[in-house]
Amino acid sequence: VTSMQLLNSSDNKIDVKSLTITAYPNPPTPTVVNIIPDNINGTKLLDANTVYVMTTDLGFPAGAFYITGENSIVDCQGHSFYAADIHADNVTIKNCVNTGTIAVWENHGTVQNNTFSPTPNTTSGTVKSETSAPGKSGHLITGNTFQPTIPSNLIDDPILFQNVTDVVVSNNIIHASGDIEIEGVGYFHLMTISGNTFPSPSGAFIGGWFDDAHSQGFTSYKVNILNNSFKSSTGCWSWSTLACGG
Repeated sequence: VTSMQLLNSSDNKIDVKSLTITAYPNPPTPTVVNIIPDNINGTKLLDANTVYVMTTDLGFPAGAFYITGENSIVDCQGHSFYAADIHADNVTIKNCVNTGTIAVWENHGTVQNNTFSPTPNTTSGTVKSETSAPGKSGHLITGNTFQPTIPSNLIDDPILFQNVTDVVVSNNIIHASGDIEIEGVGYFHLMTISGNTFPSPSGAFIGGWFDDAHSQGFTSYKVNILNNSFKSSTGCWSWSTLACGG
């Protein structure tokens, strides 16, 4: 509406005033579909604004998900898949069990309420987001349980971030699998690690590696480590002692 007539009752005159209204459409109602596995090439989840529902466990190759649909949700409903590559913004993966690696390559990935049991060939990051330069942001990793592999040295970094910003890792249970359980590499800004439980009696569970250009470490880039529970006395480690409150 660009204009309308308004009655001024105090003097009984008709004033015509300009009124501009901006309309914000409601987000589209997501389409709910059952995942149809591709047992040859891996399963591609391509549609935006879609809730993909699992109805059975999927191993390799059908359980290797390639996700390009923005604003989509993968709801495992208690089932397992092999691995997932996320190549779209605003993707959520939730309610999965015995799950392998989830790689988040775009923005605003949410990994919620899953149980991870890494495969023996997983060596770097069960949940990971890596870029060669800063630019991706907005991830939430919450309410998950990360189980160790056997032998434990087959996996390092259940949670690994490289050159990402605005990340929250909260309320996860992270069992020891390698030397470092949550690791940051390169550039960081606005990262919060809070309310997580680390039950293992040994290991260094939060760590950071920084290139020469960003050698000031966590504190310069606003990384907050709050209210985590460590059974190990090591707890947090970084090239910068300030990262762990030193």
